[in-house]
Amino acid sequence: MRRLAQALLVCTVLCSGQSKTSATSSKPSPADWPVYNRALAGTRSSPLTQINTSNVSQLKLAWSYKPSESGARPSPEVTPLVIGGRMYLTAGNRVLALEPTTDKKIWTYQVSTGTASQRGVAYWPGDRQNPPRIVFTAGHRLIALNAKTGKLDPGFGKEVKWTWG
Repeated sequence: MRRLAQALLVCTVLCSGQSKTSATSSKPSPADWPVYNRALAGTRSSPLTQINTSNVSQLKLAWSYKPSESGARPSPEVTPLVIGGRMYLTAGNRVLALEPTTDKKIWTYQVSTGTASQRGVAYWPGDRQNPPRIVFTAGHRLIALNAKTGKLDPGFGKEVKWTWG
């Protein structure tokens, strides 16, 4: 567990050094939820005003997504992220991108060995040479997917030599 934490710290430092703006350092758009608790300040609130104290009692369920329906064990610890009109989450041995207003699947990535993190994913907005990435752990591996396509990002990790121990 300590090694995994060290690897995530190294990845965070390396990824944040690649771009002047990131989902965690720049102000998110009002509709986005780019990190756990929505912002590094841990506010857990949205600036959107469509739902308020006068209409919250009228809300109805629009849709729900059950990870067990996709063949995965549900985890109560998953924190979905919403960035640019896409919701990203883990579900057992899969990582999914959904349309947050309809639950329509945009893409699914099947983890080849083990399961994806039960806590969810991280987002990196990319830079001039690299597209935005969804980053997550599976066992003791750190995996990056192209946020648009859900395919493995071929440039991720090739420039870095990882040493464990």
